Amino acid sequence: MNNYSKIGVVLKTEKSLLNFKFIPCFSGNNLFEIDDGKYAKIHSPPSQHFTIIFNTFVMMTLFNEVNARKIHGQRNIFEGLKRNPVFIGIWTGTFVAQVSLTYS
Repeated sequence: MNNYSKIGVVLKTEKSLLNFKFIPCFSGNNLFEIDDGKYAKIHSPPSQHFTIIFNTFVMMTLFNEVNARKIHGQRNIFEGLKRNPVFIGIWTGTFVAQVSLTYS
């Protein structure tokens, strides 16, 4: 893989990630039929809309951690995953903490 194809992969990935971030941000209140919380007063409880945006960001970061383990064009991102218990522990802990903090 040469540098130009790597740059293309990065740019295509960023384009799709921006779509996943911007769609919930600007159209999420219409898609999910919830209040957007943009004009809420200071110190009001968090809105569902911003919680969805934040959860989308955290989950994308978690799955990027798995994908970033392979950097030389390998296709199987799960190969050798069981050999790294520290990575599995941190990833699982982050996932469980995110879910528990969201639903508490």
